[in-house]
Amino acid sequence: MIEAYNKKIKEIPLNLDVLDIPSTPDNPFEIDVTTVNRLKTQYYTY
Repeated sequence: MIEAYNKKIKEIPLNLDVLDIPSTPDNPFEIDVTTVNRLKTQYYTY
């Protein structure tokens, strides 16, 4: 949406500011390796 807005703003002959792309927030959760390994062995066979 930000890229589309910025492209549209460049086409309009007005002096408007473009938006900055926000940074990705940090993930507040940690990976539970035991659960991941259990799900991998239970549902995926290689």
